[in-house]
Parts: sequence; C-alpha cells; structure tokens
Amino acid sequence: MHYEGKIYRPWMEAESVLIQTTLGCSNNQCTFCTMFDDKRFKVRDLENINKHINHNPMTKKNVIETYAW
Repeated sequence: MHYEGKIYRPWMEAESVLIQTTLGCSNNQCTFCTMFDDKRFKVRDLENINKHINHNPMTKKNVIETYAW
C-alpha cells in the first residue's frame, strides 16, 4: 500500500493493519497541532481502500471491524 504523508501511530499498534482512508485533517485549524499543515484533507476512493484490504495478507488472518465516527 502506498501511504501519503507521515504516519503517526502508537508503538502498541505496530502489528495492526493500517488502512489510510483519509489524508490530512478535516479541521486542520488547531493552533497547537502541526501534524497536517502540509496536507489538504481528502478522502481516499472506496475502490482503492477495498483493493488494499483485499490484497493485504494480514487482513486474511484478522477480523476487520468497521467503526462509524
């Protein structure tokens, strides 16, 4: 999978499957945060996300839970 930008994730999640569904921050106006200053917010294409899930060997072993925020 091609990931855009820097990846920020806790060390405890190092073995988990990382699926980038969005890029940047939808708010991106917090004065204390500079994580996404260089990126415009965008949502990845659903077809591309599904391709990543279907071609990732780790998703074959694990159950993927979908969260609606």
